[in-house]
Amino acid sequence: MTKLEKLEQEVQSLSRDEMSAFRAWFRKYDSDEWDRQIEEDVQSGKLDSLAEEAVAAYQSSDSISPPCGSRLRTSSGSRS
Repeated sequence: MTKLEKLEQEVQSLSRDEMSAFRAWFRKYDSDEWDRQIEEDVQSGKLDSLAEEAVAAYQSSDSISPPCGSRLRTSSGSRS
C-alpha cells in the first residue's frame, strides 16, 4: 500500500469533527504553500515576462475594457 493510499484510508476514517478540523488545516496549509510558490516564482523571475506583457498591454490600451455602461471608480471614490 502506498503512502497516499494509507492517507486516503485515514482521511476516510475521520469523524465529522475531525474531518472539519482537517479541512480547515488543509485549506490553510494549501494556501500557505501556494503563497510560498508564488513568492519563489517572483523571486526567481519566472513571472517577469507575464508582468511585462500585462504592463505593455495596459499601456497600449489592449487591456480588457469594462463592460458597456459600467463606470470605474477612481481612487477618490468618484465615478469616471
